[in-house]
Amino acid sequence: MLLVIGAVDFTPAQAQKISIAVSNPDMSFLSGGVAKFKGFFKEEGLDAELVQITANVSIAALAGGNVDYNLILQSVVTGNLRGLPIKVAGILIERPNHVVVVNPKIARFADLKGKKIAISSFGSVTDILARLTVEHFKLNPNKDVQFVAAGSGSGRLAQLESGLVDAPSCLRHPIKSRSREALKACCARGTL
Repeated sequence: MLLVIGAVDFTPAQAQKISIAVSNPDMSFLSGGVAKFKGFFKEEGLDAELVQITANVSIAALAGGNVDYNLILQSVVTGNLRGLPIKVAGILIERPNHVVVVNPKIARFADLKGKKIAISSFGSVTDILARLTVEHFKLNPNKDVQFVAAGSGSGRLAQLESGLVDAPSCLRHPIKSRSREALKACCARGTL
């Protein structure tokens, strides 16, 4: 019997570096942060870097190869609808976590008839969800309300606070506002 002992490297393989776009450190992206903190990526041989980036920039970063993955579902769906060669590999939330936020003068959704609703951009997921919500409450999204492209969630809330719009479509958590007590959620899309 011949026993041959050689120099064999038994160290684990180098983890594959990946970058993942997230837009905010909030509930929507909690799964990515938990996976990194708990070491789930490492267990799968991945060295994951979470990159905080705005939704509209994230899709350009993904298309350009500057990030490998994007947890910002809105930008991925929008990019796909606009013809970019990307696809959704998985969804980490059961339902959209958006709300329509209003000032206390709006008692019910029907009170938004003739009013302005802020969305991130036309054709975006917030636009599509806002239009579906308007239809759900028996208003015509093409006649009964006016949609205003207002950019980021904080920008939409600022427009509400300044009176430029009557309701923004925003992520549920957190509602960041200098006058938080002056705002209320009119409806949560996940409950429709």
